Amino acid sequence: MKTSHWWLAVLCAFTACTSTPPISYYSLDMRPSGRSDVPGTLQIEGVRTAESLARSQIQILATPTRIEYYATHEWAGSLGEMVRRKLEAELPSTGRGPRTLKLSGTLLECCQVDGPNGPVARMSLSAAIRDANQPSFKAPLVEKTYSSTEPMNAASPDAAAQALSRCTENIAALIAADIQTLPS
Repeated sequence: MKTSHWWLAVLCAFTACTSTPPISYYSLDMRPSGRSDVPGTLQIEGVRTAESLARSQIQILATPTRIEYYATHEWAGSLGEMVRRKLEAELPSTGRGPRTLKLSGTLLECCQVDGPNGPVARMSLSAAIRDANQPSFKAPLVEKTYSSTEPMNAASPDAAAQALSRCTENIAALIAADIQTLPS
């Protein structure tokens, strides 16, 4: 009798291991919205991520003090790299103008936020824009944190990826507006 219980336990453990759900992968929408362009040339350097965004799972801010992640829904690659590529798509260089600028930044927030009025997507990017011909120790021309919040049509990873794509587009438009105001 003891032997049959042991085999039953092994069979249950094996079945549990083989029934894990598959992982779904998501990306930002890399199609340019056409809302922004910059005069001259803009080089988007690396976009680092805050430590809480270093995981591959899509982040959920469940309460102001509790962070959760979708268990089987992950970003298809590095979130910082995806945001960098999306910014490149959103901020095409016109090549017109004498200046070459460099943008670098740190992604501080990129998550679904669950609230009393439903879920929203929120993104914050701390960015520095420098003249490419100046040494990196010189003060940046622009240094600020850009933020955007977008409504989500459902509390789902797909809705989060779509809304975070729109957040990136909004941040790109804010960056482009700041670049437009720089003296030549």
